Amino acid sequence: MLNNINNHFKEQLEAIFSLLDKRKAEEACQLYLHLIEEIEHLDSKEDLDTTLAANIYYSFAELLITLSEIESGINMLIQAQAYGVLDEEIDQLLMTVFISPNLKEYKRNFTQNMHFFDIDQKPQFEHLDYFPIPTTDEHSFYFYNKKTRVLSQKHKLFDSTNAYYTEYSDSYSGYTIAFDWNVFEINKQVNNFLTQSHSAVFIVENLSLFLSSLQAHTLDLEQTSHLIKVLPSDKAYTEYFETCNDHLHRNIFAKEASLNHYKEIIHDLHLYRITDQGRHGDNVILSICIPTYNRGQRALKNVLHTLNTHFDEEIELIISDNGTENETRDYYDQIAHHRDPRVTYYRHDRNMGISLNVCQVCKMAKGQFLILLSDEDHLHLEHIETILSHCKKHGNSLASIRSSHVKQGKIQTVGLFQKGKDAILNYMMTSNYIYGIIFNKPLIDQSGVIDYIINNQENNACYYYPHMVIELFLAQLGNILGVDTVFIQEGEAEKTEFSTTSIDNTPSSMPIYSTVENRIKQLHGFYKITKDLDISKNDFEIQEKMAHEIISKTVYLTYLSCYYYYKKENANIFQLFYDVYSEGSKVLEDLYDTQNLSKLEGYQKQLGNMIHQHLKML
Repeated sequence: MLNNINNHFKEQLEAIFSLLDKRKAEEACQLYLHLIEEIEHLDSKEDLDTTLAANIYYSFAELLITLSEIESGINMLIQAQAYGVLDEEIDQLLMTVFISPNLKEYKRNFTQNMHFFDIDQKPQFEHLDYFPIPTTDEHSFYFYNKKTRVLSQKHKLFDSTNAYYTEYSDSYSGYTIAFDWNVFEINKQVNNFLTQSHSAVFIVENLSLFLSSLQAHTLDLEQTSHLIKVLPSDKAYTEYFETCNDHLHRNIFAKEASLNHYKEIIHDLHLYRITDQGRHGDNVILSICIPTYNRGQRALKNVLHTLNTHFDEEIELIISDNGTENETRDYYDQIAHHRDPRVTYYRHDRNMGISLNVCQVCKMAKGQFLILLSDEDHLHLEHIETILSHCKKHGNSLASIRSSHVKQGKIQTVGLFQKGKDAILNYMMTSNYIYGIIFNKPLIDQSGVIDYIINNQENNACYYYPHMVIELFLAQLGNILGVDTVFIQEGEAEKTEFSTTSIDNTPSSMPIYSTVENRIKQLHGFYKITKDLDISKNDFEIQEKMAHEIISKTVYLTYLSCYYYYKKENANIFQLFYDVYSEGSKVLEDLYDTQNLSKLEGYQKQLGNMIHQHLKML
């Protein structure tokens, strides 16, 4: 019976060939369809002549492809392959009709797409495992395995039916993107992540097919400085982040069922990275610097608070104890022995003064940027990502970031101010409060400002306001960004850093730095600093404007000292302001030579009027 069926199939195939010889293709197609239906409906194919069946499907495929019925023809080839014969014939047909005519385009697409990716052992084009087989739909392809000579089912590259979900962590972190192989179906979302300056890591289930698919079409991706790291498995992903200093990609884009799986992997990696074994510490973006003295309990509380952040390699904490000798020293010992490797502790043998302690944390910082933080002020953990994002966005062009405060008030000017005159004149001497300012560490090193402060401790400005000196030096080299975000939660101050003095020999006291005597020393100190700046040596106009700003600030600070301290003790306020006028005039005399007497006299008059207005307010 089966031999009769095989003979029947042979006769039918010969009849089809006869029709084709007579150019009756339509009738031949109908007979093919009838013949294939018979084969498919056999009760048993155990004794079917597989070579004959393969020839029927293969010859029908050739006819269909000749008639431009591409997809139907390829489906017939897939059916022919199911019988495990005719590999050579199918291979030759695919190469001749589909592959060879498109080979140059495939190579061009692959080369262009590979520019987006960082892949270990990048394959050569010639060594890819699959060839894409095009269809009449430019976005749909079959894939032909070169080694096994097997054709896959059709794949639609830009298929949006598969649902992917985002598990968002923070605005700084990159994206972990997990998918099977078809990057084209998530092209739009990946490009959106890249245009928002996020980096990405791919976890690709079928790396071989992913790479081969890059021949089929060009990806529409934003070209960024960070190549997309491509990893072939969860294991490779874990090993990569355990052994490199790259920041964890905490935002997740994957199918819904996989989101929690990758959250757990990333959480476990974070826990590993805050161990001595897992810490690299050489890719720090932000050094959180806490100069402290005699307030160990506050310092420890601050450290423990900050360590609750989910960031690891991105940050470090630098604690410099200024020679504490009181009962809080035990708390500093707890910091020194803390097991989290993000913490670095240093202790001076004696109190060096706040200025040198600030210099110490700046020298110790390894980050690209550092933030000065009082032990009493807690960094808002939810804003660490904002700081990191600003740092990433602006990079080394940014000298510093100025933020608003709750107690100290909102920042006066918001926006990006260009290095040099623009940055200096908008921000110089606008923050008496030392903490919460973010500085560019490489620019600190480049400017030499730390050595300048250390070597000029007799300068009252360097001694009491090292942050202002740093900002002046850095504003020559980079832009300053002002934001209205409040980065720190200010604590209650304790007067332990600065000494006090009596007011005109009365029982009342005031901070030494607030005395008019010291305000005048600060006036001359800042003036000397501005003269030492490279920008002043080449631009008298900016030196002139800085000098006037220093004088105006001194008059205002004198007013505050009189209002809060001297006035209450009936001190001779007129004499205090006269002293400020005299010293301000000396600065003006140094600024203008004898050829500018009219200018000098005009500004001295302005100074007198300014003082008169402040006296009226008292």
